[in-house]
This record gives sequence, C-alpha cells and structure tokens, in this order.
Amino acid sequence: MTGNGDRRGGRDGDGDADATDGGNGDEAGADRYACDNCGAEFAAGEATRTETMGDLDADTWQTLCCPTCGARVKTVFVGDR
Repeated sequence: MTGNGDRRGGRDGDGDADATDGGNGDEAGADRYACDNCGAEFAAGEATRTETMGDLDADTWQTLCCPTCGARVKTVFVGDR
C-alpha cells in the first residue's frame, strides 16, 4: 500500500488484508495502524473517525485519524457488509 495509510500486520506479510490473510480484514481488534506523521501505532478502535474527503458516502466510508496527532491515516469501509 502506498501513501499515508500503511497497514500493518497482514498474516501473509503484504499488509493488504486479502484472502491470503485468512479473513476479510474486519475482525475486531485485528486492524492495527501506524501514523506516518508521528509514528504512533494504534488499533482501529483507538482512532478518531472523521468523514472522508471527496464524494464518498459518509454512511459507507470513514477516515481513521491518528489519536495522538490527528493526521489522516486510512479511509475504511463501514457500510453494510
């Protein structure tokens, strides 16, 4: 993954939460992120959630922000599964 959203901890080592990871990437507590701005590591539940930029539906997508410095880290799907 490139840019300001480096995902950590994929089971196959590539960090993309695909079928080779043994799950869909949405297991509670499984998602960990690292902030490129301040270096803090945190779980998805610790992140500050904000609306996305652009035309994405806010009921379907949210942006996870670093709980330490507030930098945007990753946009995630939160709609119906």
